Order: sequence, then C-alpha cells, then structure tokens
Amino acid sequence: MKYFISFVLVFSISISCLAQSLNIEKYQNDDIFINIPKAENSNFVLEERSTVNGIGWIPYFNHPLPFDEKKWQIPNIANNSSYFKLRLVGEKVDRGKIISAKRLQTWSPFIINLFLVLEDIDVRVKNQVEAWKIVYETVDPWGLRILASGSVFIPKVSNDINIPLLFYQHGTILVKTDAPSNNLEIQSVLSGLNESLLGVIAAGNGYFTVMADYLGMGEGEGFHPYIHARSQATAAIDLSKAAINNFKNIQIDKNKTFLLGYSQGGHAAMALHREIETYHNSFFNIKASAFGAGPYDLDGIMVEDLLSGRPHPNPYYFAYILKSYFSIYNFPYSLKDILRVPYNDLENVIDGNNTAEYVNRYLPTVFIDALKDSFLNEFKSNPNHPLRLVLYQNSVLNWKPNAPIKLYHGTKDKNVSYENSIVAKRKLEANGSDEIQVIEPVKNGNHTNTVIPYLIDSLKWFNSI
Repeated sequence: MKYFISFVLVFSISISCLAQSLNIEKYQNDDIFINIPKAENSNFVLEERSTVNGIGWIPYFNHPLPFDEKKWQIPNIANNSSYFKLRLVGEKVDRGKIISAKRLQTWSPFIINLFLVLEDIDVRVKNQVEAWKIVYETVDPWGLRILASGSVFIPKVSNDINIPLLFYQHGTILVKTDAPSNNLEIQSVLSGLNESLLGVIAAGNGYFTVMADYLGMGEGEGFHPYIHARSQATAAIDLSKAAINNFKNIQIDKNKTFLLGYSQGGHAAMALHREIETYHNSFFNIKASAFGAGPYDLDGIMVEDLLSGRPHPNPYYFAYILKSYFSIYNFPYSLKDILRVPYNDLENVIDGNNTAEYVNRYLPTVFIDALKDSFLNEFKSNPNHPLRLVLYQNSVLNWKPNAPIKLYHGTKDKNVSYENSIVAKRKLEANGSDEIQVIEPVKNGNHTNTVIPYLIDSLKWFNSI
C-alpha cells in the first residue's frame, strides 16, 4: 500500500516555513539537504512534478529508488521550478533478494556451434553454457516491493578465471509467457524464437550474462511498464545482484561490466547504463556499451514519427506505450477518453496474453487514427502536454555517459527510426561525452536483419577491451 507523508516542499516558491520540521539545509551553491527523523525498517522515495496540478508525483530521477538514507541532496534547486514530496514506503525493499533459482538447461559448445553453422550465423562459442531462471525481489515504478524474474547464462570455465559481467536487455514482447526465462528449453532457444539465443552466445563467449524479463513479464507480478526507463534499469540491476549472490563460487568481475540491448532493449540498456553510472558505480564498472535500434528520443524523433501519419508495421508500439504510461502516471483523463471507437478497449486488448499480431489487427496502421481529434489537437499544440512531459522523462538522453557507447542501427529501419541513434549521438555529445559512435552493421539494414550482425560486432568489440 502506498501512502504519503503529508507535506509538499515547494522549492520554487519557499522553503523557510518547512525548514524547522524537516531540518532543511541550504548552501551557497543552491543545493538543498533534507534531514528527516529516522524511521526503522522503512524506505523513502522523493517525488517531484513540475506544476502544482501536474500529472501526478513521479520518483525524482536524481535519487536511488527507494533509499533509506536520512539525508538527501537535491542539487541546484534555484534553477528548477519543481514541487517535491517525500513518500514513506512502509515495507523495506530488499532489492536483489533471491526468491528461487533453478537450473533449466545446459548446452555444449558442439550443439551451440552446430546450430549456428546450420543457421549461417557467423559467430562461434567456446564454452559450455548453463541457463538458470531466477525469481527475485525488486521495486516497481513507485519504489514499492515487487517480484520479477529473469535468466542467467553461465559459461563453464576454470575456477581461477575472472568472468566479465554482461547485461542483455531484450526487445519488445507482449505475451507474458514469451519472456526469455520461460523459453530456455533447447528447442525454443535454438529455434531462434526468442532472445535467449543471444544470451547463450554471449555466455558461450565467456560472459556471465543476465537477462531480465522486465517487470510484469515471465514470473513477474503486475503489468509490464513498457518503455519506462527507470524500472527497466532497476529490474536488471537487481537481477544481477541476485545472480551474483547465488553464484558466489564463480569469480564474476564486476569491474569488467558490459551492456547490450536491442529495440526496447536498446532503450532499456541506455537507461541501465545511466542508472549504474549514477547510483551503482561503486559496485559495477562499465567498460563499454553497445545499443541497437532503440527509441531513445521519445519526446523528439518518436513523437515526430507518430505524428507523421505514415503507416507503421507495428502500431502496437504506440498503443503499448500509452497503456503503460496511463497505468503509471495520473493523467487528467482515462485511456478510454482519448481513443476512438472501436479502439477504446485497448486497456483489455493489451493484457499480457494477446500477441503482437492480434493487437496490430485491432489497431489502424496509422496509429493517430485511433486517437480522438480533441486529444490529438491538444497534444500537437501544447508543448507542455502531460503526455509530452512523460515522454521527456522516459527519454534517455539527458545525461553524460562515462564509458564508451556504440549505437548500432539499420538506416532502413521502419520500426524504430534510424534518426533515434543520430539524435542520441548528438545529444550525448552535447552533454560532454566524446566516445559515442553510430554504426550501420548491415548496408541498408532493417529492424530484423541488423540484430545478429549487431551482436557479433559488439562481442568482438567487448573481447578487444
């Protein structure tokens, strides 16, 4: 159950009236430090919104989620115009606590390589691979306790070898049971029907590989918060901590951490990179990241694509985002209110059971045709529209990476525009990063035929570091 401490800090107006009860300290550089009484066995979340009557309180990006420290820093308040609220999470969250761990499959290098040869995939493995499914404790978009699941792929190497850590963030799935951890049988993996194969290849090349199902997928509780940057990152971090604790006999080198992710996974891996370098750089040391075909620029390129009126091969992408954000954020209207008949049952159509093909048949190929004119006109004309603000918050370009990043993308990608990677490079460089590359792994590549070349080239790059 969520409940709020009954005060709001309005830093854009005044802090003096609350200073005594909250012990607020203000320094010359305009940083704010908040001290509150100690609450045993409890965590807190600091939330913000840009206006008094905004779209609802959302966890403040510049803090871990949740946290139990009793002194919090909010930087440069004088330059912001925001409203802040402290929320007490009544149940302490043990992020990364293992609920269950089960070995599901073992593959020999011979079997894996035989499949790769038969499928004409130009990469080989040298290690036997074990696949495990882990159910663990993590946090939901509001910082509350929730269970999630994921896969761990372990290379069988000599006990005296330090194994680098690799995160792989998978692409979009709609059906809960299609999560990678639910499809680890050899016939499923080696059929190439899911991204577990990529985890096997990475582990076969010597990487301790973790692949989160994301919240609400696999054995995860609740709905899936699709393209929600923060929870995609926290789910992966907590899976890795659960795996590291479960396999203490394996020498996992967290100082050699690498990140991969394609499509939704590209966005999720970018969010993960940001989360690690912001809050977990004492635990992980990212050496390099390679992201593929991600919707990084949600409030820019993705909005332009939505409003262009072009037929989209997968209009369910846009519908899935709407379903997700209307489930997370407190919009002043419901999802039914903004959708035309017969598309206004989207809430039930995207339910974790229906396939992408089914949802696509339900929707028009030009997704804006499913939206009411009143909503669409307001969205087009209002730069501070609630949905635009949420899209901005979940874009993943408002930071400066420290580790080098390669952005792989097919120039003919009709699912996620190639311009996402071009804009990502430009914005991250503007933020101060000088190690961003955009790579086209296949000439005139599309969203599908770029995946394997992206993986192969990324692993070659990681192996060279």
